[in-house]
Amino acid sequence: MGWLSDKMKEKNVLQSARSRNIMLYIFFIFVAAIFWGFLTFNRAQVFEVPVKIQIVGKPNDAHFLAHIPDTINVSVRDKASHFVKFIFKGAPTLLINFSDFSNGTSRFSIDQTSLNRSVAKLFNHSAEIIAVLPVNITSDYALGRGKKVPVVLDLDLEPADGYAQCGEVIKEPDSVTVYGNVTTLAGISEVYAFHAEVKDGKDTVKKHIRLLALTNAAIEPNAVDVKIPFGKLERRRITVSVQVRNAPSNVDVTFSPASVDVDYSTFDAPNQPSPEDITVVVDYNAINLKSPSNTVPVMIGEVPAAFRDVRVLQDSVKYFIGAATRK
Repeated sequence: MGWLSDKMKEKNVLQSARSRNIMLYIFFIFVAAIFWGFLTFNRAQVFEVPVKIQIVGKPNDAHFLAHIPDTINVSVRDKASHFVKFIFKGAPTLLINFSDFSNGTSRFSIDQTSLNRSVAKLFNHSAEIIAVLPVNITSDYALGRGKKVPVVLDLDLEPADGYAQCGEVIKEPDSVTVYGNVTTLAGISEVYAFHAEVKDGKDTVKKHIRLLALTNAAIEPNAVDVKIPFGKLERRRITVSVQVRNAPSNVDVTFSPASVDVDYSTFDAPNQPSPEDITVVVDYNAINLKSPSNTVPVMIGEVPAAFRDVRVLQDSVKYFIGAATRK
């Protein structure tokens, strides 16, 4: 058994040596990573930094007539270690005082030099600003209450098979306020939404739709929320009394049968009209008094918009004409 013990000892020595080599290898990799990181974080590099824009001190009745960006993109060169704080704190915010860049009447403008100088204050003294986009921020603004105008939608609606639009399209808000000078506002009577489509519509479809921008005018809000109701169609049937149209006042027209069956498609929805509002009629002018047959065609009369594909199941009825009864 001695030879077995010697083999085990030899194996343990080999495994111990291999383990030490692996640990030593990992240690050197760790040291190299730290050294590489130290060199990297202390080397100047160019970074793209998004900077948030916040304009403070703007009067409540001042409304920008052009788009003011929420964020500007800044290319800046500095040591990588100086950008670590943005990883934890998020993008820096540039506070711009409205009165510092307003002419007091209708113009707000930050030129390239002023914008670069303001941005530079957000970074370390050793930082070099390479580029700022956009290069400046400029917009006219209007003072006053504005003008309220309706919103016009541009919708392309396509219900799914077996469904139909079951109510009015609701937009919120249905009107918006536009701001601009007196001449501009005089020429604006409505604003338009971007084209929107609904394919295979079921139930209630909701959409957030932006409004088309106006030249030299601002829109608040610049988007609307739209609800388009769709309902599942069901085939139903009702018995409807036959009515006469265009009959002279001195005649009385009766029919056999006096009622006919009508089927139609509809959907379950609140405030639906009654199917009893569907009418079936005979046009007195269609009666041929010289014909040996006393039958006349029947047709659908009034149909509320909630009912689709309305059909009368009997194409004709017999008529009987008599003198009208005096009251």
